[in-house]
Amino acid sequence: MRAWMGPSISRRLLGSLLLAFVLVWGALLLLYWQRWLQGREARVQETVEQVLALLTPDQTPAEALLRVQTVDEWSAIGLRQAGQGTVAGFILRDLSRPDAAPIYVAAGLREQTALRWTLAGACELPGRDCIHRQAHNTRWALHRISLPMRNSEVFAGIHAALLPLLLLAFPLVFLPLGLAVWRGLAPLNRLGTELARRQPQDLAPLPEPILRDLRYREMQPLLHALQGLMQRLRGHLARERAFVEDAAHELRTPMARISAQAHVLRMAGSDEAREQASRQLEAGVARASHVVEQLLALARLEAAAPTTLQSLDLAEWLREQLAAQLPAAETAGIELSLDAPERWPLQTEPQALASIVGNLVENAIRYAGAGAELVLQLHPGPPLELWVQDNGPGIAPEAQEKIFERFQRGEQRGADGSGLGLAIVQQACERLGLRLVLESPCLENGRGCRFRLIWPP
Repeated sequence: MRAWMGPSISRRLLGSLLLAFVLVWGALLLLYWQRWLQGREARVQETVEQVLALLTPDQTPAEALLRVQTVDEWSAIGLRQAGQGTVAGFILRDLSRPDAAPIYVAAGLREQTALRWTLAGACELPGRDCIHRQAHNTRWALHRISLPMRNSEVFAGIHAALLPLLLLAFPLVFLPLGLAVWRGLAPLNRLGTELARRQPQDLAPLPEPILRDLRYREMQPLLHALQGLMQRLRGHLARERAFVEDAAHELRTPMARISAQAHVLRMAGSDEAREQASRQLEAGVARASHVVEQLLALARLEAAAPTTLQSLDLAEWLREQLAAQLPAAETAGIELSLDAPERWPLQTEPQALASIVGNLVENAIRYAGAGAELVLQLHPGPPLELWVQDNGPGIAPEAQEKIFERFQRGEQRGADGSGLGLAIVQQACERLGLRLVLESPCLENGRGCRFRLIWPP
């Protein structure tokens, strides 16, 4: 019962069609009523002139009476047959005898004792509209007095004439329209059946028959969006499978190293051997922990929902970030410096920005080599730019195309990185809407590496 009462295009179509017919009925009712109001006085005047044309000055009163009486009676019969409750009739006067009583007064008018009228055209009847029109020649004066139907009677008459036509037109309009809607929605039903029978991992393109069914222009946006979504999901799943395989491979090495050093530590026969095995074991644990942390950071950036931006002083925040990296830089023999204004307010996500700056600085410390200089430069712009630049050996042009892929390391194999740092940087830049530009070499001597973070204007 609830499913039947739910939203339905067919019921909406039926309701809209009913509403359209009601509006059309109301518009036609008002239109015909307005036309009737505009034409009734003209019709009365036209009737008077047509009947007066039958009267000539040389006719006797008896002949004139007969002609007017005959027309009046046929007029009354026509009104009754048309179902109109109009009271109308003629009054005939002989202008050769101005003080004499009218020669003819219609029977319906004689019954209206409250009727008051004058030859000047005034006509009054309490509670009713009264139309008085007259015409005359040299001998005869003919008056036509009409007490038209009340508005309610007019509406009832027009309604009785229009309703059968509308009732006939409704099924003639609804049936082809309903058939068109049913046939138009059939491809969506087939699409739903096709998607429902698929396995969760089946993201293959839609079959050709379904594409032909969805050829209608109105369905093209849905088709393109669905095809695009499935293509993105295929790419996402492929990347996830590759990521899992690479992660398993990257963790296999430190885990094997930990297992081997644990065995050496257990079998060591001297303090020196145990000390060396302990150091190797700690290094393996640190490497595995670093890989796991980087994987978690990358997963958080990809899955986290947008958060509220926070206000921070970017210049002071960069000083704090460099201070945290100072011990590692001193160990590696890297000189750190910052070139920035005293203060620079900014609205951003501190965690995502920390992932960018932290990984870029760590990469430079790891790969620039001892004695290198690492400089962070803040350019107010516009647009605002942050440069992370070192004077190390740089990145080879052939390696720059893949440097942002996961588990891609620099050429210095002695550096113990996870290969995820720049992938995290790229993902965080996309999250913040920053443009990331790599320039290497960036110095005149053909050395150096510069990462430019460009904020949108």
